[in-house]
Amino acid sequence: ELEAVLFVAERPVTVSELARLLRASPDAVEDAVAQLTRRLAGGGLSLQRQGDALQVVTHPRVAPAVQRFLG
Repeated sequence: ELEAVLFVAERPVTVSELARLLRASPDAVEDAVAQLTRRLAGGGLSLQRQGDALQVVTHPRVAPAVQRFLG
């Protein structure tokens, strides 16, 4: 669920927002964030953290392909 919410979010989402949306404790959200970070490692997406807010973004190493797609 965490991955899906972050994927569709158009802005960074705070841990407290995620906890409320997912009906989980902030600690459980942090555990899920750590697992998601490990799962995304080496792929085309990464989890960006800005203070207490999180967002799924494209990894910089795939920027050329993304830029070609976007034109």
